[in-house]
Amino acid sequence: MSTSLNLQNPSYDAASRSMVSWLGVLLGFLVFLVAVGGFVRLSGSGLSIPEWPFINGSLLPPFSDADWVTVKQEFLRDHQRLKSMQEAGAIGLGHIGRFPTDMADFKVMFYIEWSHRALASFIGLIAVACLVISLRKKVLWNRGGQLLATVVILLIGQATLGGFLVKSGTSTHFLFLHLGMAAIIFSLVIWLLLSFLCPSKPVKVDSEIRSKRNLSQRLLVLAMVVTWLQIVFGALVAGSRAGAAVISDWPLMNGQLVPDLWNASQGFWWNALDNSVMLQWVHRSFAWFVVAMILLTFIAVVRSPAGERQRMAVHLVLGLLLTQMALGVMNVFEGGMNTILALAHLVTGFLLLGSQVVVLFDMRHEQPAEFVPRAYDLPVGKTA
Repeated sequence: MSTSLNLQNPSYDAASRSMVSWLGVLLGFLVFLVAVGGFVRLSGSGLSIPEWPFINGSLLPPFSDADWVTVKQEFLRDHQRLKSMQEAGAIGLGHIGRFPTDMADFKVMFYIEWSHRALASFIGLIAVACLVISLRKKVLWNRGGQLLATVVILLIGQATLGGFLVKSGTSTHFLFLHLGMAAIIFSLVIWLLLSFLCPSKPVKVDSEIRSKRNLSQRLLVLAMVVTWLQIVFGALVAGSRAGAAVISDWPLMNGQLVPDLWNASQGFWWNALDNSVMLQWVHRSFAWFVVAMILLTFIAVVRSPAGERQRMAVHLVLGLLLTQMALGVMNVFEGGMNTILALAHLVTGFLLLGSQVVVLFDMRHEQPAEFVPRAYDLPVGKTA
């Protein structure tokens, strides 16, 4: 009888070990990029460089005082254009970013945004290098080459979307798409890592076991979808606030369970993308649906014929859920103005989604615990 994810007798090849190392680097930098991107938004620095991909004809920051003046003048022209659009009601206040107090302040804003772009470029190079290596080694391509190619394509799409947001001059309109795409890429890289961590190409579990896991798998997929949607809603909240504080009472908002949400003086798209009160209420209310789905998934998994690592992973999901809830409430009480709390809330949301990816992977590839022989159950001198 074949068993999946049986790590008692590993057969890793050197190429796969090397790929795991590089994918680990890629995953770590993706988490860092998410935090840096969040800081770009919180600091209001996203529109400090209105040009893309070049900056005054170069990919590097300015080196002379004259170049800094040129770059800042370009920023001022773009800022004035956006301010005129905001005054005309075409965009919300959050879309014009922060205005620097002087050249030194502008340089800080510039380097925050430039660091985000530079880090994203570095990540893209790592992903492309991994893909090139997998194309040259059949064992790597068979394990996850096609998915790695998908990650590279999505990274190119993510960079293009980021450039579109910069060129359009609206840092928060459709910024939720940028964060939503990042969450998908992050999840795929975790799946890739798990695929390469297997001693051999992952083998699907028996059909009888898969049928017994149908309920827990469907609930898990739904939990992952609603977790991803909650990340997107969080991006909409961040984009709509324009530096204003989050409504700081909880679980009520402005003393009401359902405050006045719709602004009848504005159109549909303004309410959907810029109505801070409505978006905060949606984000808070939807959080309870996320909690319910994850709890239902947890119960279904522990009652199913789950493997040992799958059971541990679903406990990790529950722990991260509780952490995320605590961070969310603390962020509300701080008015959303505590940068550390806000970034921790953002990163933990990604980790919560990623931990569910681990559960899904093991659900498809790990045999139930009672099917896998343990090292201490085997005769002396024998291996599984």
